[in-house]
Amino acid sequence: MKRICLTCQGALLLALLLISLQGCMQKLVDSGQLSNDSGLLSNDSGLQPDVKSRKPTDLTLKLPETILAQVQAETNATPISCRFMDKRGFPWMLKQTDLSESPRWRTAFPLNGQPAVILPEREPLGLVLPHHDAAIPLIGRVLSDAASRCNGNMPETIILLGPNHKREGISRIQTSVLDWSTPEGTMSAASDWASELIDKYGTPGDPSLFEREYSLSTLVPWLKHYFPTATLLPVLIHGNLDTDHCRALSEILTDFAGRRKTLMIASIDFSHGLSSQDALSRDERTWFLIQSGDAAGILRLGNEYLDAPPTLGTLVMAMSRQTNAPAQLVGHAEASSFLGHPIEETTSYISVVWPAEADPNPLPSPPCGVSRLPR
Repeated sequence: MKRICLTCQGALLLALLLISLQGCMQKLVDSGQLSNDSGLLSNDSGLQPDVKSRKPTDLTLKLPETILAQVQAETNATPISCRFMDKRGFPWMLKQTDLSESPRWRTAFPLNGQPAVILPEREPLGLVLPHHDAAIPLIGRVLSDAASRCNGNMPETIILLGPNHKREGISRIQTSVLDWSTPEGTMSAASDWASELIDKYGTPGDPSLFEREYSLSTLVPWLKHYFPTATLLPVLIHGNLDTDHCRALSEILTDFAGRRKTLMIASIDFSHGLSSQDALSRDERTWFLIQSGDAAGILRLGNEYLDAPPTLGTLVMAMSRQTNAPAQLVGHAEASSFLGHPIEETTSYISVVWPAEADPNPLPSPPCGVSRLPR
């Protein structure tokens, strides 16, 4: 008997709870703070449902606009942190920039018979840069040269493409409307373009993901230093983005670049987990595909060639739409050449520039026996 009473008491409490919950939800609906699209507050008991006329249940609860606006305002007020750089470490890193006349990473590792060249004396539209700390001497020098080639007419917006190494988040393409906190101050977001990209293609990314993803977070302080007035559009790209989606993204980014002065940068490290000799050998094929504008070929490459085929493929497609100038090699090396000692499994770095227009005095053809696809 006691057990039956306890059961009855439990059922009574549950019924009272349900009635109270329904009353609270009804008040929210009456006040306009909750949508009743779901049909959760219907008087129909549902004991004998009409299957033919029953609509699918939408269980999404819509936040009131005032609360949603408040949440967005609080979120937008918190800049993304460049967690891999601080105010003490970044000045030291700036001093590691290789300002010598002939850096070893420009002369010692030719690709397909061609050594890297100094950035041409023309406005850069696109760059490929590494994101490993080991390659700091190269990163700083290439960005320094790129800024000087702008002749005071700096880009208004930098589009920074990077691989989503761990493929985190719910979308294969993610961006953010948030500003970035750097050791040299705040780098403002290109929030108009970010919002448009979200509407057209995907979802905003979790701010903590952008902080953790070093392909972006590592480079942002450098961009703030060399392009202090530019806004930033960060784009994280999953490694499984296919050719059609890369092309669609490249079209959107090209449209953006036609609206205001823009520099597009892909943050990429190349051969992974190989010996120095094998890594440099793989880079021969990768550079051949970049130089040929073969985005489809790039997308077929594996991790032994680069960590971000869709990121590079998207940039190559975008550059083919923006300039008739071919890609030019401005830096090539692998990690041990910067560290000063051999390592068993290295990472290689290829740095590339696309100028705004073709060079009227192009470099001579490569040595006999070195193949090159027609442009």
